[in-house]
Amino acid sequence: ILYYSGYTIASQMGKEIGAAEDEVKKMLTKATMLKSAIRSRFWLPDLGYYAYFEDEKGELITQMEGLGVSLALIDEVEQDQDRIGSIFTNIPTMEYGLPCLWPQFYLGPRRGIPSYYHNGLLWPFVQGYWAMAAAKSKNIDVFSHALSSLTELAVSSNTFAEFYELDGSFLDGRRRQLWSATGYLAMIHQGLFGIDFRLGGIKFAPVKPMSLGVSDEVQIEGLEYHSMILDISIIGYGTEIEEFLLNDRQLDEPFVSHDLVGRH
Repeated sequence: ILYYSGYTIASQMGKEIGAAEDEVKKMLTKATMLKSAIRSRFWLPDLGYYAYFEDEKGELITQMEGLGVSLALIDEVEQDQDRIGSIFTNIPTMEYGLPCLWPQFYLGPRRGIPSYYHNGLLWPFVQGYWAMAAAKSKNIDVFSHALSSLTELAVSSNTFAEFYELDGSFLDGRRRQLWSATGYLAMIHQGLFGIDFRLGGIKFAPVKPMSLGVSDEVQIEGLEYHSMILDISIIGYGTEIEEFLLNDRQLDEPFVSHDLVGRH
């Protein structure tokens, strides 16, 4: 998935800097071929989501891998709406969120952290990507569960741990993890407020579930971007924008250009 994203971004960068047309086309071709291979070789029609990996014998390992599936949705490797719906319906989630891998590999009795580190535990940064994938697809229920679950874990333990057991417990030495807190911030910025950074500016597509129990109006103040500072408010609930205002002026599209200057 990351290679696909790299090729896609490289082609965009090439256009921006005036790279040779054949170089830009080469990156796009590689991205297209890789996307096609992923979609055709890794999809599990009986399970309704993507396999973890293909082994040296060409056989698919059918465990669900949360980060990879999330990135496939965020980076638009998968755009088929039936498949996207199937993924959100069939991916196994737990009380406190999406395990990074499921079902777990049986590796025998636990013998220290390396024996179970990424084997079916709850990782907040993975949860962050899963929430962003749900928000991008406007799946408000999945997004709400991801955000509320990580909120509950953080509040109950007064920290963002590196990873959690399925019951919400964690090792004390794994407290205060910046990447876990960043995953939560991504849920707020890219999910709840729908901030989508584009080449020409910011597109907004907020996802605000009523089930979260937050107030009718939520705000971010002092968001710095290029030469501007934005104070952002969302009023109401749901996934559809009825009105988008910039400096009290209604705009046709929920988009703020990157060349704006000052506080707005």
